[in-house]
Amino acid sequence: MPSDPRTGTCGYCGTAGEVTRDHIFARSFFPPPLPNDPYMVDACRECQEKKAKDETPFRDFLVMADTAASLSSEAEALRPKVRRALSRNRSPQLAELRDKGIMKPVVGRDGKSLGRALHVPADSVPINEAIAWMVRGLIGNVASRPLPDTFDIIVNRYYPYEFAELRQFMSEFPFYGPCRVGDAIRFWYVGDSQDEFSSLWVLGFYDRAMFSTMVAPRSQLEPASSSQSSVCTSTLSTLGKCSPINRGRR
Repeated sequence: MPSDPRTGTCGYCGTAGEVTRDHIFARSFFPPPLPNDPYMVDACRECQEKKAKDETPFRDFLVMADTAASLSSEAEALRPKVRRALSRNRSPQLAELRDKGIMKPVVGRDGKSLGRALHVPADSVPINEAIAWMVRGLIGNVASRPLPDTFDIIVNRYYPYEFAELRQFMSEFPFYGPCRVGDAIRFWYVGDSQDEFSSLWVLGFYDRAMFSTMVAPRSQLEPASSSQSSVCTSTLSTLGKCSPINRGRR
């Protein structure tokens, strides 16, 4: 249930005005029973609507098409709901994904058929945008103010065959976590002791869809063609000693 509108500052864009409390991780990511979710932030209506347009196709992609995430029990529990919404044309985002994708068989971890599911090209899904919304919300939650426009968010996907690389990446910094939201989502983070916004985040969805994210001043980022690991190492070396972000509540 949405909270009552009140005057405040949006944790995503920083606009002052009418806001309501927003779940940083949308409830639609979780099968029932819904988990207790303490990760919320004040948000304006415009940001909530924009966020929903990105996170809905991202969730549907993970549940229906992602080869790593779609085999989790949480994704399997959500798949009938997503399939019904697709068949009824209830979502313009789903309709767009349906037009770009094809139906393929889905096989569970035990080798048994789970029926057919929609497979769509990953580049047609706003993955980076959805992850960036979540990280902005988490920063608004822990820093009690929104991420400045002078910062950029870089997102990198790790597939199961790259988990050793991810573990190596995480071992280089003092990450705090995992913080869990039910069984569907978990995340880790580490922040710079001299800057409340510069930070690294690792987010996991449905067991095996893992993303690392770096937040840093735009002026200190290397060219986008560089790998994230090299960007993180060179950027954080100029930011000061890393330390866990203080856990706060707005």
